[in-house]
Amino acid sequence: MNTPCALALASCLPCNDDPIRNISAEDPDVDVFTGFYDFKGDPPLGIVYAQLGCKSICFSTTSQRDADDCALNQAQECTWNGWRNPPVPPIPPGPNDEPGGGGFNTPGGVPTSTPRSPIRQFTNTIQGCSVECPDGTPFIETVAAGTIRELSQSLANAKALALACKRANLDKICIVTDQLTSACVGDDYSFQFTATGGTTFSDGGYLWNVFGDLPPGISFDGGTGELSGIPTASGSYVFQIEVLDATDRETTKLFTLCVMEIVTAATLPQGAIGTAYSQPLIEQPGEVATEQWTLVTGELPPGITLAANGVLSGTPTTDGVYVFVLQVSANCP
Repeated sequence: MNTPCALALASCLPCNDDPIRNISAEDPDVDVFTGFYDFKGDPPLGIVYAQLGCKSICFSTTSQRDADDCALNQAQECTWNGWRNPPVPPIPPGPNDEPGGGGFNTPGGVPTSTPRSPIRQFTNTIQGCSVECPDGTPFIETVAAGTIRELSQSLANAKALALACKRANLDKICIVTDQLTSACVGDDYSFQFTATGGTTFSDGGYLWNVFGDLPPGISFDGGTGELSGIPTASGSYVFQIEVLDATDRETTKLFTLCVMEIVTAATLPQGAIGTAYSQPLIEQPGEVATEQWTLVTGELPPGITLAANGVLSGTPTTDGVYVFVLQVSANCP
């Protein structure tokens, strides 16, 4: 007795994912599975195989199993219709429970295939992925529940998470500004926030929002992202800046604006030639570790220097009245 050939070919044309794949909502493609049976020789009693030269090719866009079932059904049809010497007992009934065969009603004579068991489908739960901007600020993208369908819950969730991370890296919007320059009470102030990424509006810009307390006298332009005005009170002011792109993606970042005021009297204590001199300069807010004092205009008395922390010191060497302008700046904590 000849041994019948087993499955000769089972392939997927064309496929870019694993066998038994459902069509993905995110990456649609057409998965075609091919089942190919070629049985030779007389089949063993009670087992249905195709006779010599009876080949069957089926295609399925659902699963490899469906394609194989279809091919086997066609092989059985060939056997029922063309077996010259049927064995005893007779071959089991063919399609539609018709003894000895029975025609297929599908277009082109290709039978439909009923899966041997229902294929259960799972949809993802909501998945979020956080990526970082260059300064470490997080940007989060989410994929809604039910976006991905898969054969297991873990696979559906894993694909949704991968999609969320892919979108986050492509769509992230970042505020480039790190720190604000300090302001001075009574002086004009202007600072421009900048951002990158996302999808800009037709003018190439973004929309901006501010949450928190701005210094008195300072306003914020939501169309340009600019702080401007004349501050009227010293202090450390904390607020949050939000930037939105044309697709409503957003990023927020916390900032502190330090408004400085020199409270030392404009007329300093007199010095004497040959006598050591030291005069600390006082500003508000006080005790800011990052404060930096500089000479803006004029000149200091010969022998006197200005320390970065705001101390005039030294030993005067020349009489005279000296007029100069000092400036202090700082980044408040």
